[in-house]
Amino acid sequence: MNKIFLLFIITAIAFPEKIFAQRELSLKIGNEIPMGELRWVYKSAPSISIGFSVLKEKSKVNQSLGIGVGFFQFKPQEEIFYYLLNSEEYGTAQYSNYKVFQLFVPMRIDFLLNEKFELFGGVDFGYYYVIYSYHTKDKVIDEEGEAIEGKGALAPKAGINYNLSKKVGLTLQAKYNLYFSLGSSDQQSSSYNSNIGSANHFASLQLGTYIRL
Repeated sequence: MNKIFLLFIITAIAFPEKIFAQRELSLKIGNEIPMGELRWVYKSAPSISIGFSVLKEKSKVNQSLGIGVGFFQFKPQEEIFYYLLNSEEYGTAQYSNYKVFQLFVPMRIDFLLNEKFELFGGVDFGYYYVIYSYHTKDKVIDEEGEAIEGKGALAPKAGINYNLSKKVGLTLQAKYNLYFSLGSSDQQSSSYNSNIGSANHFASLQLGTYIRL
């Protein structure tokens, strides 16, 4: 699968006039909003991503496939969190910044409303590399550790493009990011992961610009 995708991208770059009408470079800045368990610890964070896609034009529809990278880091809501151990005693928990490095394959379909506006929908298939550390302490435990893990990701998205000219435009995009632990449930396997299948999620609201060549 990886070889097929790589061949697809190389062919599109080398022979765009035969296969694709345009190539697209994009830059987006956004606001990442933690959901689920993450939202109890972390607050929203700014993000940045860049991407390259190749577009295939049909009547009033563009289909695109590409590759992109992104980065952001959630910061804790508090320096120290307190939790109730019993009716009289408390424990403390501290968390570092939650860093997320993103590598993804964006797929998109643009519906051309007119020369200026395009509505689009699609999905990003990704690999999110997550890094954070923690320290939990009470009278029973004193535990600290660091989590470094690559996770699979699936992110449906929708938005609107506004073409300032034939080559330059603005884009507004909303995306739901679901990412999950990979590996094997076989304890004898070198890829064993006790957290396999566990998932987190966050929402993205992104504004950007693109150039089509």
